[in-house]
Amino acid sequence: MTDVISKDEQSSAGYATSRLNAVKHGILSKELILPHESRGEYDELLRGLQAEYQPQGITEGILVEELASIVWRKRRVLSAERAKINCGLDRALTQERSLANSALPFSLHLDGIGGIPIDRGYSIREIVGLSEEDFKKKVKAFAISLSCLYEARDILSKGGEHAAEKAVECFDERCLALWYEYDRDGESKEAVSDFLEGELRTSLEEEEKIINNAARIRQQALGDSVAYGNLDSLSRYETHLNRTFERTLGMLLKLKEMRQRSPVASVTSTRVADVTPVDAD
Repeated sequence: MTDVISKDEQSSAGYATSRLNAVKHGILSKELILPHESRGEYDELLRGLQAEYQPQGITEGILVEELASIVWRKRRVLSAERAKINCGLDRALTQERSLANSALPFSLHLDGIGGIPIDRGYSIREIVGLSEEDFKKKVKAFAISLSCLYEARDILSKGGEHAAEKAVECFDERCLALWYEYDRDGESKEAVSDFLEGELRTSLEEEEKIINNAARIRQQALGDSVAYGNLDSLSRYETHLNRTFERTLGMLLKLKEMRQRSPVASVTSTRVADVTPVDAD
């Protein structure tokens, strides 16, 4: 009989340990984590919440894991939101000139160069995607190109032998790319002057408009992308997750409070049925 009881106790202890391990390692994570998601990142999140709330018992452990699953889903919502915005940006940026002009409809008007799309070193798509540091580099590069225009003008105005060739020699990479894009009738003074006052000046003026209004163009692009993306369903789902998180956390804190207030029953308490009656005599 003793052996049987011992085996039963071992079996119960083993089952309890198995259940505790399930909570410790995440009994919901098998269904929660998608194939492309990181199990390691989820486990790290779960361990962090377990360390913060120190769950005792199965119920508290499950509630903590539920909190982890909600936070994980909220991260997924943010990823989905980013994907929708990127998709909307891609659609908005298919009409770069229209997007830029919409940002400041009463003051900004980009015409391009002779009907040529805006893509000569000052793509709206590129401007929208630049980091702050890269944008500063873009502004610096623009300033160099503008100084090349002024320097070339000055060389031509002074004249002299090989003035046109010297003017072209002072071009930076961006100006040279624009100069060699079309077949020129040699490097005559007239050809260089026409280029400076025509294509190059117009190009730089357009780029200056974009640089000076980059912040508003970015805002317009984001606004258009949200309109294309239709984020209402994601917003509703995120609200649902927030409310679920609040309820779950409330239950966990309430349970911990009740446990702290309740006296802990002794594990070695004796059952009445096991007590042998004592003879009054």
